[in-house]
Amino acid sequence: MTRERIIDYYSGFDEWGRLEREPLEFIINMHYIRAHLPAAGLVLDNGAGPGKYAMELARDGYRVTLSDLTPASVDIARQKAKAYDLTKQFEGFHVLDATRLEGLADDTYDASLMLGPLYHLQTEQDRVAAVRELHRVTKRGSMVYIAMQSRMRMAINSLQSPSTGNRIIIWVPFVLLWKRGHSTIRIRADSQVRIILTFRIFNHSWSSTDSIR
Repeated sequence: MTRERIIDYYSGFDEWGRLEREPLEFIINMHYIRAHLPAAGLVLDNGAGPGKYAMELARDGYRVTLSDLTPASVDIARQKAKAYDLTKQFEGFHVLDATRLEGLADDTYDASLMLGPLYHLQTEQDRVAAVRELHRVTKRGSMVYIAMQSRMRMAINSLQSPSTGNRIIIWVPFVLLWKRGHSTIRIRADSQVRIILTFRIFNHSWSSTDSIR
């Protein structure tokens, strides 16, 4: 999917409403995010969409930087922050490509989220660039949260609801918890989540680790 198609799609898609209607994804992700965050600090939500995770982190007292490729999503996030009286918690709202986090300094964030861009980036080169950028801006020893989908998930979506193409119908992503400066990332899921993922989405070994170079 080209950048233009992504921007066009999310400019007209209610991503905030999707997370409200299908809350399991948000509940599970926030459980693991909160479990491994530092007590306080500056968090980057990269590929944040309209900012549902960012708002929750701001409510928890974290300072937040929000970025997304789609200008309309960034505008919604800014409006949500104002509506919830959370603007003071935000260091900035940025329209940025995940592969080029221009203007964000090295070793800045106490934790970083990237819960969307990787399954929209279609080439390995772009995915590697996005991970490297997240690594660059996150402080050494800090936690990074990354969500992704398998190709099988996308195929199942298309078969279940062909009229909607590849729109996410039922999605419980797995989250990779990666500490900057370490050479491995570990997939984390509790037993209840593991059962959902195994039987509803795909078979996967949840004890596996993969190297990042």
